[in-house]
Amino acid sequence: KPDSLDWQLEISSAYYLNSTVEVLPSKLTVVLPKMLYWYRDDFGASFNQVLGSIARYLKANKRKELQHMLSVAENSISVKFHRFRWECKRLRYLTTDALEENEQSFRNGKLKH
Repeated sequence: KPDSLDWQLEISSAYYLNSTVEVLPSKLTVVLPKMLYWYRDDFGASFNQVLGSIARYLKANKRKELQHMLSVAENSISVKFHRFRWECKRLRYLTTDALEENEQSFRNGKLKH
């Protein structure tokens, strides 16, 4: 539906980032999808700003770990990137009911899969 396009994009972003971002507190490392390297200027002037920009899309446990790392070791975080995989990925269609349920969950910070 056109009137829910923004939320569809938000939810798609959250699914993508939750399936690709790795937060490794014990190593002070975050592994990001390669696309965030290519388009990093769209998300912030530094990698720490990029991490801050994507935190809101992550599920609570990943988000808390990332925010904690940023608060205690902001200048020591190692940012790495996954290799980009060029093959097509299977797309998953969300019904209107599922989209509305996920929209409410996203608004509450509790994205469902």
